[in-house]
Amino acid sequence: YICAGSIWKIVVATKKHLPVSVLARLSIEKQTINQLIPTGGVVGNLFVIRSMQRHGVPSPLAIEALLIDGLGYYMAFAIAAAATLGILEVGGHLTNVIAWLIGIIFVLLVTIPLLIVWLISHRMWKPPHWITRWNTINESLKAIAQISPKNVVSPMLLTKTALLHIGIFLFDSATLWAMLQSVHTPISAFTAFSAMIIGTMAATVSFI
Repeated sequence: YICAGSIWKIVVATKKHLPVSVLARLSIEKQTINQLIPTGGVVGNLFVIRSMQRHGVPSPLAIEALLIDGLGYYMAFAIAAAATLGILEVGGHLTNVIAWLIGIIFVLLVTIPLLIVWLISHRMWKPPHWITRWNTINESLKAIAQISPKNVVSPMLLTKTALLHIGIFLFDSATLWAMLQSVHTPISAFTAFSAMIIGTMAATVSFI
């Protein structure tokens, strides 16, 4: 959660100072909401935007933080998925089901960032009326029109964000490894990492 909070701090620090502790707490609250209301993270992201606004962060900057967070996550997820593919292949544990799962994930990891970049490049695009009837969505689209495309696709920001997300994957894997060790089920760190990534993939595909 500190890594997640640090990701947002990297972006908002350009215009607003917020302690990592505050942003880490938002990350915990976002995760809780996403678990209670499974909408692929949409509700959690809206909560973060509103919370950042209450802390004085301009709406466009809050959306920038989430977009950079999302792009960095997909970059890190692609690296983690490729590493998992290699680990399973070398260990002789790669099945057809897992191969298909990884293939679907790679398609999503390419498609979604391209959609985000397209949306940024066409910030003045007018969506259908039935979409803009929702006030929250309408306000978000107006805020997107004010964001800085240069910041969102900044190689430096995306690299830092991706590295922090990789750190999150590693911490999650270490937690799984430690829990299994505590119940006398010894596994290798590579196995724990692969299991955690495959579980994340399955959760992503199952929502879709």
